[in-house]
Amino acid sequence: MQLRRLVTDLVDLGALGSGAYRIRSEPVRLRALLDSCAESFAEGAHAKGLTLEVGLRSGVPPLIHTDEARLRQVLTVLLENAVRLTQQGSVSLLALPAEPPPGGVSQPARLAGTWVELHVADTGPGIGEEDQRKLLQLFHVLKSGERGAGSGLSLAIAARWCAVLGGCLRIESDGESGSSFVVCLPVGQAADPEPVGNPDLSPPMPA
Repeated sequence: MQLRRLVTDLVDLGALGSGAYRIRSEPVRLRALLDSCAESFAEGAHAKGLTLEVGLRSGVPPLIHTDEARLRQVLTVLLENAVRLTQQGSVSLLALPAEPPPGGVSQPARLAGTWVELHVADTGPGIGEEDQRKLLQLFHVLKSGERGAGSGLSLAIAARWCAVLGGCLRIESDGESGSSFVVCLPVGQAADPEPVGNPDLSPPMPA
């Protein structure tokens, strides 16, 4: 898995550097995408005794217009890290309605209208402020090693794909326990929100 990830990262790094990639914007059913991404890690989470949860808050549109393959790639990286680095507790994937982020995105994207945030949160080790500022840069690896060793590529490349999709990636953590990686994306086209229902996370996914 790590070798395959490294190869993928190097290919993507070359594509991003040269502009040799295509983005296909299409209607994406958000709930189905989140369920599918989380299902890929259900067995691994169950084996570690972790709770894996998926949810959409009220007001989140059922469809967004984006490149599904690239968004799935980003979420896969974030979920893979969360499950791998969390030893007890839970991992969650939650979609929330959002406002355009204050910076880090283009002006056309900022004016695109409705936005959504996809939070990949875990109860693993926290990330300090200094590392939060650097972790999305190429080749930055946490000094403490509490969140495991890596190539310093995957998160930086995920952040760059988010930017290509018109959004951004940010990190939230108190530095002590737990962290959340937040994918901010424009919905792309007007869409009716999901009917107001239970805003809480869905029951844990069966392994």
